[in-house]
Amino acid sequence: MDETNVFNAVDDDIKPFLNLSTNFYNRVYDDKQWFRSIFAWSRKEDVIQNQYDFFVQRMGGPPLYSQRKGHSALIGCHRPFPVLIKQHRDDYTICSRH
Repeated sequence: MDETNVFNAVDDDIKPFLNLSTNFYNRVYDDKQWFRSIFAWSRKEDVIQNQYDFFVQRMGGPPLYSQRKGHSALIGCHRPFPVLIKQHRDDYTICSRH
């Protein structure tokens, strides 16, 4: 990873990260198959906030995620949901592209 601070590059603006996360999870929650089922137990607003807080922090912004949730345990959180089936990878890719 290079030393570029993406958060500073977008003038310390949270909006691009919020838009990215909102657009992604709107597509996830519109999905009627496997991808939507992963988040059946979660409110969409909460997962959007988790993702943009994490992105802001990871891209050089304030530690929003750590302040709210503590240490990130993303590997453990995502372990029960392996993306091994081609259709699942395709679903993720489609939601990520727009």
